[in-house]
Amino acid sequence: MTAVAEIKNLYLGLLNAYNTGDAQFMSDFTASKDMLVIGTDPTEWWDSHETLLDALRVSLKEFRDAGVRVVASDPQAFVEGTVGWIADRPIFYLPDGSQVESRVTAVMRLQDGVWKFAQQHFSYAILNEDFVAVNEQELSREVGA
Repeated sequence: MTAVAEIKNLYLGLLNAYNTGDAQFMSDFTASKDMLVIGTDPTEWWDSHETLLDALRVSLKEFRDAGVRVVASDPQAFVEGTVGWIADRPIFYLPDGSQVESRVTAVMRLQDGVWKFAQQHFSYAILNEDFVAVNEQELSREVGA
C-alpha cells in the first residue's frame, strides 16, 4: 500500500470512529505529544492527548447515540517523507434527514512505522456575507443592550 493510500485509510478510520463512537481508535492513532485538534465548537481546542480523549469519550458517544453520521466526500491526500496531510469536505447526515457540509484538514506523521494524527481541524463553511450579517446583528444587540 502506498503512503497516500495509508493516509486516506487513516482518515476514513477517523470518520468511522466518529460514526461508531470508537475513542480507542482516536487514542491509538493520535500522536501522544505535539498534537492539536480543533473542532467546530468554540470550546473544542485540544493540545493534550489526555484532554482530547476525555472529551471524545463523551462527544463520540453523544454523536453516535444522536444518530449523526459523517461520510467522506473526496479526500485529497499527500505525503512528503514522514509527514502526510489530507483535506476533505465530509458530509454530516443528521437524524432529521438534513445534511451539513463540513471541511477538515489533518496532518499526520509517521511514528515508529505507524501514521498518527498530529493535527486535525474541522469547520463548517459559512458565506462571507452571512458571517458579516451575523456579526453585525451581534454587535447591534450588544450596543442596544
